[in-house]
Amino acid sequence: MTAEHRPLSERGLLSADIADALEILVGADSEQGLALPRAYTRSDVVDTLIKIVHRNEDGTFDHVRPNIRHSLLETYGNRLANSSVFQAGYKRFETRSQYPVVPVTDFFFKNEFGDQLVAAVLDAMSDFEIRHSLPERPRRMRQSEDGDYLRDEDGDFFQSGLIAGVVVFPQRSRYNLLRAWLNRRARYADGQVRSAVASLEHARPDSPDVQELKTHTRTFGPAMRKALPRVKPTE
Repeated sequence: MTAEHRPLSERGLLSADIADALEILVGADSEQGLALPRAYTRSDVVDTLIKIVHRNEDGTFDHVRPNIRHSLLETYGNRLANSSVFQAGYKRFETRSQYPVVPVTDFFFKNEFGDQLVAAVLDAMSDFEIRHSLPERPRRMRQSEDGDYLRDEDGDFFQSGLIAGVVVFPQRSRYNLLRAWLNRRARYADGQVRSAVASLEHARPDSPDVQELKTHTRTFGPAMRKALPRVKPTE
């Protein structure tokens, strides 16, 4: 039996467990008639992981004693905050479910989400709010002299923060937050491809195969940008 198939209570936390927790959260909302998009915090995922630990084979859940709950909250909370397992887990869920998933910071939950419907919040978000809701790149955080704080384009401080949760979108969504995230990923992927091709050219400067590859690479970025979701028309 692999570690992934052993009960969670008998092993460490894996990305598959995060994916399972998100699947349960989305499923529970769906049963209550709450359609995607939906937003989930890391705390939502931790609470669901605790339920998974105490789930019986028949699908029922055992009562969680307060001391056990407190211990698991600390253990799983620290694990999600101080490792890449949460990121790996939501990406695994995205692959499994084929729903687009966007990571968001505390800014989104504290300043945007509140108790409102997620779709209404997403429709109303400004470019400023979108920029602050998306997590900063680790490279920029390492280069910052202000620790967890960075300056925006206007020179003002804002907390980059860690990934505080995710927004799960339905397919064919046209929200600006999703487009902004996918655009960032597309630009990063384009840069990575160009860097790889440059390394190949350094290794084989006279190769016609590399020159042909360079020709194809020039269309990669524009093609991805063209494939981005179309935004909703402004009313």
